[in-house]
Amino acid sequence: MKRKLFALLLGATRLIRVGSVLSLAQALALNPAIAQSSADAEIDRLDEIAQLRAEVEDLRKLVQELLGMPVDSNPGDNSGKATSAAESNESSELVKRDTFLQRRPIGRVPDDAFVTAGDFSGSVSIPGSAGSFRIGGMVQVNGNYDWDNQGFQQIGVPTSIPIDGDPDDGEKQFGIHARLSNFNLDYRAPTAMGNFRAFVEFDMFGDGDQFTNDYDVRLRHAGVELGNWRFGQYHSGFIDVFALPESADPGSPLAAPVLRQPGFYYMRGTNDGSNVGLGIENPAFDFAGNADLLLSESLPNVVAFGKLQRDWGYVRLAGLGLQLRSRNEEVLTGGVHLSGRINTPKTGPDDNVSFGVQYGEGFVHYYSSFVGGLDGVISDTGDVEATGIEAAFFSLSTLVVESMALNVYGQRV
Repeated sequence: MKRKLFALLLGATRLIRVGSVLSLAQALALNPAIAQSSADAEIDRLDEIAQLRAEVEDLRKLVQELLGMPVDSNPGDNSGKATSAAESNESSELVKRDTFLQRRPIGRVPDDAFVTAGDFSGSVSIPGSAGSFRIGGMVQVNGNYDWDNQGFQQIGVPTSIPIDGDPDDGEKQFGIHARLSNFNLDYRAPTAMGNFRAFVEFDMFGDGDQFTNDYDVRLRHAGVELGNWRFGQYHSGFIDVFALPESADPGSPLAAPVLRQPGFYYMRGTNDGSNVGLGIENPAFDFAGNADLLLSESLPNVVAFGKLQRDWGYVRLAGLGLQLRSRNEEVLTGGVHLSGRINTPKTGPDDNVSFGVQYGEGFVHYYSSFVGGLDGVISDTGDVEATGIEAAFFSLSTLVVESMALNVYGQRV
């Protein structure tokens, strides 16, 4: 009974299909326009399907090339082709090893794969960290011509100028060197305790031979900063480097202290550039007299400074205290340094006047090493006499062209 019922339903279904086909044929025969339109639509649909199949095939080949798999030009035709187990295993291993495709969509590059600009001028960020670093430096070549053999073959050393003899007896000298070239590394990063900075700089101004032009690398600056603290070797806190006249000669001006000192400092600043600071520095001095009575051990030098920054420029006041010792006497001495820079926009947008005045005793070694002066004298009885200092300098700077400035400075020591 069930088989008969199933056959009856199947026959009815076939009759319905046949009736539908006949009805469609009659409709097309009665209306040729409809028949033509349906035929055109079918042709367009088949063309679109063929185009999609071609695009899918191109994509399949591209994926096979990216995965390193052999490209099958006709994947639908399997006649006479049987994929070996070795080939199948090799393809599976290629996919397993390609962890990049398993992690990310094709064409996606990790966000930290590129070097980007850092947080300060000229720096680059370190991928995967909050730090930035910069490689800096300069190449400087100096040429000096000395008309009277006064010791200026490489560097201007005013203390080497002879004060005796005939000025016309000197012979002319000419020299070229690149010892002032330097390079540095600068790293900075934010921390929970404040901004961190590590800086180191070297030049070629160490000992050497001017005949072979071989010179030792010399340490200029090296230290770290963390928040308001600074540790390491920098220019002394007694020195105002921003007031120094620009000069191609490291021995000038003589009336400006330029010593780099190892020390510890604490500083507080404001957003407008004003700051105050206190620090201790490496104690060192140079005496003449009875060396047997000299004591090298002494208290660290103490330095304090304050700077007031305004739109018209700034002024800075620094004080230095130090101890000079012999076996028989201890002398506490020091000095003050008033400096600044005043903008002169009426003569030019970047023109300025800078100045510095120092007064005190016992700190001659804070000046250029080419000065050759002494901090004091020790008598045969062990008494200490500190060398007094009165010095001043000024500088006028004007921008001649965009990348060249003219500096005129004077000094008195």
